[in-house]
Amino acid sequence: MNELERFELLARAARSEPVPPLDVTARVLARIRPAEARRAQEPPLEEVPLLAASGLAALAATIMVVVAVDAWAPLVDPLAGLFTPLMMVML
Repeated sequence: MNELERFELLARAARSEPVPPLDVTARVLARIRPAEARRAQEPPLEEVPLLAASGLAALAATIMVVVAVDAWAPLVDPLAGLFTPLMMVML
């Protein structure tokens, strides 16, 4: 009997044995639930730089929108160029 035949014999014996009952759901759920609660309270440390970069990008985009709207006004109304110097004096 070579090694492969011995392995097949052991595999047949393992298949015929009943599977022992094993219920770990309670332990797994107990470990998962506190981790989810901690994760919901604070962002992971890997995400903090990403959140800061996205906040700065949103701030820069807001500033550019304000500048673009201000620059776009004379293009929409041809007479707005006449009143631009008056707006500068009023400010």
